[in-house]
Amino acid sequence: MSAVSSVMVEMREALELGVLPPSGRPLPAVPGGYVSAMPRGLGLVEFHETATEKGERGFHLARVIRIDDYPAEF
Repeated sequence: MSAVSSVMVEMREALELGVLPPSGRPLPAVPGGYVSAMPRGLGLVEFHETATEKGERGFHLARVIRIDDYPAEF
């Protein structure tokens, strides 16, 4: 859980700076979709760029891809 929390902190800091999280990489064939590696090699986090109800930029944490699920479930 702490690995997911650290990714979420990185996403929050990126929102405050108005940039994409540094570890985020575009997800092919998914517009606005990105993947980011979790610390300690535990897997990947898929997130999507969205807008809040107030029209501000935001990120939606879509799913956690554990390393033992990859690539079979990806």
